[in-house]
Amino acid sequence: MSRIRLVIFDMDGLMIDSERVYVKCAERVLKKYGIRSCDFVMETIGVNWIRTEEIYHECCPDLDYPAYQKDLRAEVQAYLEKHPFKVKKGLRKLLNYLKKEKILMAVATSTDRDRAQQRLDDVKITDYFDYMICGNDLSESKPSPQIYLKVLEHFGVDAKDALVFEDSRNGLLSAYNAGIRCVVVPDICIIEEETLKKAYRVIPDLAKGIELIQEDS
Repeated sequence: MSRIRLVIFDMDGLMIDSERVYVKCAERVLKKYGIRSCDFVMETIGVNWIRTEEIYHECCPDLDYPAYQKDLRAEVQAYLEKHPFKVKKGLRKLLNYLKKEKILMAVATSTDRDRAQQRLDDVKITDYFDYMICGNDLSESKPSPQIYLKVLEHFGVDAKDALVFEDSRNGLLSAYNAGIRCVVVPDICIIEEETLKKAYRVIPDLAKGIELIQEDS
């Protein structure tokens, strides 16, 4: 393994336990709109807002999407007032290790910038990161490699000297397509076995990522 100079993190479902909240709230609101089959919501994990809207239109062509999104935001906000976001197991340990080792850190999320910044601020991890790129900074959504290629370009770091942490199928494919080794930390997204073979490693929590980085130290 090449010496790691840069570690890139997805955000939702990887660092912040937010995907469960999103899916739970989406299912509640969709049922209010008379939509009982909500399995397609899982397809929106790890993609940007443009692709998310496309998926909704494909699966629910009669849905008033702007009204639904307004109701969904209100549902999520009401939920978070009682149940604030929490970080995933091992995150702070990994971030502190990378900071101590002076390894560059970046966030690469499909979430739009305003919401991403708010979530990072809410869980008090913003200051760890040297750079953040978001869904509305891009013309293509994961699994396109665009988001990760732009991070490499920003730092001038070669793909072999970087490592990505992801939780979703789309995120894994995005990193793989960019030629960067991707460590998968499973969340609620089920990744089929054939796709999971593209991962560099699969680990149970983020703290285990320290051992992978130490392999080269």
